[in-house]
Amino acid sequence: MQTAANSLEWRIVDGLYANLKQPIRLFNILPVSSFPKHYSKAIVKSYYFNTPYSETNENIGYVNLPLIRRFFISLGILRRIRKWMKDNDKQYIVFLYTINDFFMFPISRLKKKKNFHACAIVADLPDYTSLGKGSLFQNIVQKLSTSFIKKRISSIDSFVLLTEQMATFLNICVPFVVVEGMVSSKIRVLPSTITNTIAYTGSLHRRFGVLDLVEAFRSLNRYDVKLVICGNGDSYTEIKRISEEDSRIVFLGEVSQKEAVDIQRKAKVLVNPRNSSEEYTKYSFPSKNLEYLVSGRPVICYKLDGIPREYDDYLIYVDGNGVNNLAKTIDAVLGMDDAELRRIGNKGQVFALAEKNEIIQTKRITAMLNRVIKN
Repeated sequence: MQTAANSLEWRIVDGLYANLKQPIRLFNILPVSSFPKHYSKAIVKSYYFNTPYSETNENIGYVNLPLIRRFFISLGILRRIRKWMKDNDKQYIVFLYTINDFFMFPISRLKKKKNFHACAIVADLPDYTSLGKGSLFQNIVQKLSTSFIKKRISSIDSFVLLTEQMATFLNICVPFVVVEGMVSSKIRVLPSTITNTIAYTGSLHRRFGVLDLVEAFRSLNRYDVKLVICGNGDSYTEIKRISEEDSRIVFLGEVSQKEAVDIQRKAKVLVNPRNSSEEYTKYSFPSKNLEYLVSGRPVICYKLDGIPREYDDYLIYVDGNGVNNLAKTIDAVLGMDDAELRRIGNKGQVFALAEKNEIIQTKRITAMLNRVIKN
């Protein structure tokens, strides 16, 4: 399961409860692939679970066979939400975490008979969900799914978007608010011993630029610094091979979130090498930048279209795209004295924890809902 997505989902729930002070019931679909190729069970069973915000949450079961699993997931969601909205005198709000076909179908059907407010939290646009080139069949299914979503998007009453550009792409004509990401207000950052390392923790997919980072680092004439990389993705094998050839590169593979945070806090500088060469960067905010800022260390990244201007004072941007520019920026930051690096890191940390925590960010969502529902 993607750590970033899981963290954002729980922070949204935590923040909404802190602001609404009302029970929040969760209907969840376990993120597993279809039987028999990608998962060992043909039937995913339903079961209830508790949270601090509700005792009647449910993981919805379904028949987990290729193609038809989407139908059973949609049907399960439709039945559960319909049963939940049994009191016609209540004002119900349904939040969807991202827009996909098996969420949009039950919402559009329920809208025909039930009066409720549907708010979609769009973490990824349906056109840009794939991280790599799929098979012909997968591409056809993706196109059909995207077409289905767009035809039913009018059933959504409000949106929470990661970037302004998403609103234009989706032709949104209803209220929306941009909430690019969240950090936890519960985080307590303890001082760490800083090591002479550059760190990258996260997805190792090629399109995110991690191989550019490796190439940029190897071009540096610095032999007292190590590059620490952890994560998984389609460049895993190549990075592992390079690390075996270059002793300055420490490749740890997949690690726990706790270990990743520890690596970040001990690094001299953190790098997010995702650049603006691909169209999708307009429609996404790199949550890694916020995660990095919380660590209290300087953050090097590219100025992507989806990053709001308010971050400009806290991130160190690479001047232009390309490996050479990335290497120059890393080299320049490594040349700063420790006091300046601490100042930059502390400034970013204070900003992230004070302005981008889940309570502050979800307050913007609830403020929008209060305006919309009252009208």
